[in-house]
Amino acid sequence: MAAVIEHGDQQMFLLALHDVTEARKISHVARETGLNRENLRDDQFRHSLIATSQILLFR
Repeated sequence: MAAVIEHGDQQMFLLALHDVTEARKISHVARETGLNRENLRDDQFRHSLIATSQILLFR
């Protein structure tokens, strides 16, 4: 993830995040982040995540 963030490619970041989520299972990620599983699977939530990543990582 650090290399992806350093590279600054938003699409690559989202794909890496997806891979991490799949690898660690949604429920585990939900537990660690305090987000619920439904949010992690929700399209509207993912769009919010994209907007947030743009603000925080890809200015």
